[in-house]
Amino acid sequence: MNHPQSLAFVDVETTGLNPRRHRVIEVGILRVENGVIVDQLNTVVQPHIHVPEEIFKMTGITPEEIARAPEFDEISYQIRGLLDNAIFIAHNARFDYAFMKHEFDRNGSQFKSKVLCTVRLSRRLFPGLPSYSLGSLIRYFGFSVDVRHRAYADAEVLLQLYEKSIEEFGEDHVAKIVNLMLKSSSTPSSLSEDIIEKLPERSGVYIFRGENEHIPLYVGKSVNIKERVKSHFSGDYSSPTDLRITSQIRSVEFIETAGEIGALIRESDTVKTLMPVYNRSLRRRHNLVVALRDSTQKYDRVAIYELEELGPDKVTEVMAVFKSKKQAKEQLRALANEYMLCPKLLGLENSRGRCFASQLGKCKGACTGDEDPVDYNMRFADCFATTKVKRWPFPKAIVIEETDKKLKECHVIDNWCYLGSLSYKDENDTPTVERFSPRFDWDIYKILVSAVLKSKASSIRQLSRQEARLVKQKNPKI
Repeated sequence: MNHPQSLAFVDVETTGLNPRRHRVIEVGILRVENGVIVDQLNTVVQPHIHVPEEIFKMTGITPEEIARAPEFDEISYQIRGLLDNAIFIAHNARFDYAFMKHEFDRNGSQFKSKVLCTVRLSRRLFPGLPSYSLGSLIRYFGFSVDVRHRAYADAEVLLQLYEKSIEEFGEDHVAKIVNLMLKSSSTPSSLSEDIIEKLPERSGVYIFRGENEHIPLYVGKSVNIKERVKSHFSGDYSSPTDLRITSQIRSVEFIETAGEIGALIRESDTVKTLMPVYNRSLRRRHNLVVALRDSTQKYDRVAIYELEELGPDKVTEVMAVFKSKKQAKEQLRALANEYMLCPKLLGLENSRGRCFASQLGKCKGACTGDEDPVDYNMRFADCFATTKVKRWPFPKAIVIEETDKKLKECHVIDNWCYLGSLSYKDENDTPTVERFSPRFDWDIYKILVSAVLKSKASSIRQLSRQEARLVKQKNPKI
């Protein structure tokens, strides 16, 4: 059996939870070689940033200790000597390792080590315990500890836990488990490795859930669910979001799709439906703010609308989509100035007679009928050429097919609205019909434009009569 020779039992106390913004204020390390402590470090560290009062209360460290403590730079050489060529062992190791890496980064040097989490190790060796927090393990095994939440004292507890493991199971068995864990990805301590191994290596969406099962932590998508999920936990521990997810995750769910288009659409829809905690940029399901064209008069014009939904029949009139009415007015005002368009015809003024811009020479008189409509409408078209919804290039609804070994998925699209999908497990199978609520979604529109441009001609076809009947049964309005 290949026994780990050099072990470094590590604990750090910090000013907060984010390794990019917060700093280490105490380090405790015990280096063990062949079962014997050969070196150690127990020191407070000067962080040169504010230390919250609750940190002082929790750790018992005093402002006076911080004031006279060395900076990390001053002790980095000693710390590296303790950690080099040793397995970095810590409780919830991603946290301690991430902070140590960032401290070395600030010092202008890189640090990398094999990492062993004692939460994962204790779960593996002692299954069924009510809790695997360090405090709970201290009470369960009766470990001796002078004080809690001090770095060196907690590092000593980790050594006691490791020694207890060898006492219970033998050095060979513990070494075998440790070597297996070092070879695997850094699965969060709260997840069993079986959960990860059972994930499919196919396209789809994955959902991370924490203790609150009603609000997911995160929703993602990939063409290979297993590999993407594993990548969240096998990086360099530098992402604060990944660190938070790692500490909170309790389970992983997944939805399989036949290909990337289905995964992208499912992700967008799932994020807006479930509102996960860490999908901040995608999770807002707000009303659609659009500039709709009115071309029924001599001069083309737009009006700003905030809509709960927009049907396929109105999509071609969308000149631009905005995050809010405020943004709509700001951008339309900027476009009016750039293209000398009339603010009244862009819905920015509702006064009678001439617009104010015409008095400043910034409107050519469309509001009073003085400008040639052809000239004005050409500038109007140029103004919205890049922001308007693209012309639908097909005479009716289309199907984009995606197929893998297990599933054929037919995405039904009309006028850039995703109507839904028909899923077939084999050629003789009656398809599963999903969604079919025709509405325009800006995020899905961007996915569909890319999908139509990238799809091979052979994967795009018209809806068959049988499929059309199934769609009608799902939603008679389509």
